[in-house]
Amino acid sequence: MLLPFDTGTFFIPHNLVWIDEANSCPEPELMGDLLRIQTIVPTKCTNLAHPFKILDYFKIPYSKESIGEYIWEAIGDIQMKVFTEMLALTGNEYRLDWSRHTHEFCLWYRSLDHTRNATADISFNKTHTIQNIKMTEIRHSTVHGFGLFATGTFHEGDVLCVLDGQWMDFEQYDNLRIRLHGALGRINDFLFMEWTAFKGRFLVRPFRTSYSFINHSVMPNTKIVQNGNGTLSLVASKAIFKDDEIFVDYRQEELPRGYLKNPSSQYLQSTLCTQTRQLGGKADHNLILPG
Repeated sequence: MLLPFDTGTFFIPHNLVWIDEANSCPEPELMGDLLRIQTIVPTKCTNLAHPFKILDYFKIPYSKESIGEYIWEAIGDIQMKVFTEMLALTGNEYRLDWSRHTHEFCLWYRSLDHTRNATADISFNKTHTIQNIKMTEIRHSTVHGFGLFATGTFHEGDVLCVLDGQWMDFEQYDNLRIRLHGALGRINDFLFMEWTAFKGRFLVRPFRTSYSFINHSVMPNTKIVQNGNGTLSLVASKAIFKDDEIFVDYRQEELPRGYLKNPSSQYLQSTLCTQTRQLGGKADHNLILPG
């Protein structure tokens, strides 16, 4: 279908302002790795007039007889035209789609610069992390990067979560991660980054969970305990109060051969931990531990 509009006249140069405004929001809306930057049609898609308002926005002529497949085909053509033309004009990805929260028709943005890790954005982490630990929240850590903080009280011996997943050999896991590395782009550290070592094998979880945000400490307030059914539990080793950051001693796990000789692992050593107030260490090393 030939659509009588030029995408650039609708969205350029406004797109740059919209991106800045969306990034400045404390809780921007994300759809996958796409950032909602502008509402195109504020009417909810449950409204019968909604598809016609989309055609009105782009000045596409129609008649009352347009009800039916034609109008949805036209909207699909609009979505493809905006995507291809904005990609050609800006070198970045823009998509038209409906919000999963408000059901409005919106413009979404994703930078194709894969050098920026999507998991460096706290809003991305909060939106897409599987919450497997009750009464906790991802926040900026005073130690490094992001950490996991208690929003309630845990008593000594309380089970914060049970860690399940798929048992794999390290070589098998690492080879798979390396092979898929190039295809994951900005979400490379969202997948293939969480495992817990036990008896020479690794309990792997394919998607990132709250557990992966727990930083290392030589004075932890949690510990890993083996269960009898092939799972592991994260247990409070002392009382944890509201707003406390949760820590675990990564050194209690079995580490890959030669890992401690790697310069990126030196944050695990007691002397370095002492220099950081004995409260955790570095989280941006080559192999994320424990997750």
